[in-house]
Amino acid sequence: MQIGVHFMNFTMPGGAAGLRSAVGDTAVAAEEAGVDWFTAMDHWFQMEQFQTAHDPMIEGYSVLSFVAAKTEKLRLVAQYADACNIFAMGPEEIKRKLDILRGHCDTVGRDYDSIQKTIIAQVDPEGNVSEFLSAMEQYAALGVTLVEVAPTMPDPARFVRALGENVIPRLSEIG
Repeated sequence: MQIGVHFMNFTMPGGAAGLRSAVGDTAVAAEEAGVDWFTAMDHWFQMEQFQTAHDPMIEGYSVLSFVAAKTEKLRLVAQYADACNIFAMGPEEIKRKLDILRGHCDTVGRDYDSIQKTIIAQVDPEGNVSEFLSAMEQYAALGVTLVEVAPTMPDPARFVRALGENVIPRLSEIG
């Protein structure tokens, strides 16, 4: 299984002046750690459980392939996208959503296997990662090929370096 880092907290120590280096250092750490994808938050109002709309945000481009995993959106994924990104809400829910996507693919004549299935999950790379890796094995069995994680500590580059040390070597053996 592959791993991606989703940079979504733009409230960094040092404020806006430190943001550019924080993003850059994290991207470098991701590359050095062997992260497969590095993405950044480009919308906010749908994800206010993480920060508020008043917190700093970097302008980005919306990508159809990372739409929310709702039935209406899955029809769009089936017809137009190359990837589908779903919040990791448990293997049963992911299976249900992927079954819906498969049905939409059949309806529009799209090869279901041509769409990359990805999830967003949480991990503490400095903690016990065994539960996370066990869950990733279950997701991989459903066809998920990439998990995106977001740095949850004040130093996102440290988070990514810990991924490189404690998660990526074991995750790369899955699927």
